[in-house]
Order: sequence, then C-alpha cells, then structure tokens
Amino acid sequence: MLQKSNKFFPLLLLLLFFSCSKGHGLHLTENNITVYYDDADQEKTAKEILYFLKANKISPAHPMDIKLVKKDSKFQLLFIKAEAFTSEELNFEEIRTFLELQQSLNTSVASFKTTPCEIAIANNQFDVKEIPNPL
Repeated sequence: MLQKSNKFFPLLLLLLFFSCSKGHGLHLTENNITVYYDDADQEKTAKEILYFLKANKISPAHPMDIKLVKKDSKFQLLFIKAEAFTSEELNFEEIRTFLELQQSLNTSVASFKTTPCEIAIANNQFDVKEIPNPL
C-alpha cells in the first residue's frame, strides 16, 4: 500500500489527458475507470487493479480506460492516451510517476507478485505507443 494517498496526485492530473475507447471485450468499471481484459481468467486481476486504484484514491474526473494484456512472462497495463497526446510530452516527472505506480502495483496487487506488470501508453485501439519504464 502507498505511504501517502496523494503520492499519485500528479498521475491523476496526467490521466485527465487520457480518453476512453469502447468495444474491446470483457471489462469492469468503477470510479470512472474501465479495465478491459481478454480472458475470463483475468477478471480477478482486473478487480485487483480497480481495488488498488480505489484504495489509492485514483479516481479521474473523466472516464479512463486501461487494458490488461498478458505478454509472455508479464502483464501490460495499457493506458489509453488522448489523440493529441504524443510520447514526447512525457517528461521526467511523469515517467517517474508511472515508474512509482508500476512498482506499487507490482508489490500490492497479488497477481503481479508472481507475474509482474509494466505500464504502457497506447492509442484508443490499444496499440502500444510507448513503455515509459520497460521491465
């Protein structure tokens, strides 16, 4: 669990730039956040992600979409970016915030303790555009 609930406040501001995309399979929604996943076996992990975000008071003002993807020996969490957002706009602080979030997810979410997760930035079709902190 995070030491301070406002530690990810800069991430919340960053996530306000993210837009939503519908029609991508199975999903769960809570607090304006939708987590998509491909396999019914991943529902438990999707619930854990939503619980983690809620417990850490990450609740964006606008709908935000995340897709959980199993890639070889890791998971990827694809955060959907707004169309006008480019990878050059990720500054050091934002990259560091994504790293802190990634590290916290990997230590707090049970499913990620055995199969780690990396955060990726994707377009509204879930095509990966950038991985700020690759595993």
